[in-house]
Amino acid sequence: MSTDNQLRELMLDLAGEVRAEPGAAARARAGLRRSQRRRRSMAAVCGVAALAVVAATVTQLGRAAPEIDAATGNSWTDRLVNGPTVGNIAAAHDPAYLSALAKGQSKVLFLGAVGDQWVAIVAVRRNGSGHPTAEPTRSTSGDPEYGMTLYEAPAGATPRQLAAAEAGNQPSIQPLTGVNFSGGTVAIVPPGCTLATAPVPGLQPWQPAPDGRFLVRDGDRKTRTEWYQATCDGIVRQESPAWTNTAPPVYTDAELAALIGAARGTVDPDVARDTLRELDGERPLAGGAPRLLWGGPAVWPGGSGGTITGRVVVAAVPRVKQSGWQGIAYIRFDSPDSGSGGSVATSATFTTSHDPGAATALTAIRADPDANRILLLAPVGARTVRAVRDGATVAQAVVTGGAATLDVDQPATAAFEALDEHGQKIATTVLHEDVPTVEVRLWN
Repeated sequence: MSTDNQLRELMLDLAGEVRAEPGAAARARAGLRRSQRRRRSMAAVCGVAALAVVAATVTQLGRAAPEIDAATGNSWTDRLVNGPTVGNIAAAHDPAYLSALAKGQSKVLFLGAVGDQWVAIVAVRRNGSGHPTAEPTRSTSGDPEYGMTLYEAPAGATPRQLAAAEAGNQPSIQPLTGVNFSGGTVAIVPPGCTLATAPVPGLQPWQPAPDGRFLVRDGDRKTRTEWYQATCDGIVRQESPAWTNTAPPVYTDAELAALIGAARGTVDPDVARDTLRELDGERPLAGGAPRLLWGGPAVWPGGSGGTITGRVVVAAVPRVKQSGWQGIAYIRFDSPDSGSGGSVATSATFTTSHDPGAATALTAIRADPDANRILLLAPVGARTVRAVRDGATVAQAVVTGGAATLDVDQPATAAFEALDEHGQKIATTVLHEDVPTVEVRLWN
């Protein structure tokens, strides 16, 4: 599994994605699942090319953060489950309310208000088949195994009303755990740990959560705006992107028009919406809002060796810690590509160390690893672009509408240059740029 896919799956695990019943929380997660299914389907049909993965170091903190807490002999998850309930309402500290909600087989980890709803995160002991049980199955390390259930009901609900409003469940719990849904986000850490957040893109300063062990964020946000940091007994155990509502954002006509207005070329609004939706699934390290860069016609190699026509839109998003940009080129075909099983679109991700939307930038994008056609986004003032290898020009094209395409054999070994009207070189780039690494620390 590539690093970007691995990181995305780990982020979803950490976010406590739940299998939800119908309701507000379910609708939010259903949107994510539909988007993921669509991406997987497109990848299977079209052979989507992941040209450059997210350059993130996913650090399992091994010796520095052992799975077993040396002070207690228990796993960090066990420490979380056996700790006191946390929450921002009085009922979180009412033993009678908690007991009625837990029903003897569960432990309430969090009970609090998120917007106008009361939300409970409940740890449930599970047996080997995943069903609730009074005696949980033990893992290979001897630790009990737990699942998690989310309950969501209007503020003021009785224990019975809240227990009847199951919003979803997941089969496991992480030490830094929580949920994200349409009403907001909740994050919790074990006793002896503190939770802090830092804003993107710089991730400074780290601010402790007001309640120490837990954090509540109200409302739905289109982009990640912060990271989480869990520190236990003076050691940083986890440092990773915060989870928010992971359903793809929906842009109003006015918002989309503003993004298109800042792009070059001719951007098709419908293709732009699809491009932004795809980019949303490729930005676990996003450090800002996405930008549309360019749009225009596409003539691309088809699956049967011929060519296909369509419309392409390129978008990108800055990454945290000034670690470059991550982007996507999305191509919608004018008619299904019979050589690729009738696919109607394809896409390719790319990373750059420079801002691909800058007026002076030259950006090279390879849309298919099995083809040698390169899309070049040219700087302002460029008249031609060329590929150079060992001092000799191997391909050249005229810039039209701010971009050009080149067919280059072994493009990874070539340099790409943009020339002005006098034939003077004004920008250069390569296909695979060195992009700074962002360390993401994930708990064992």
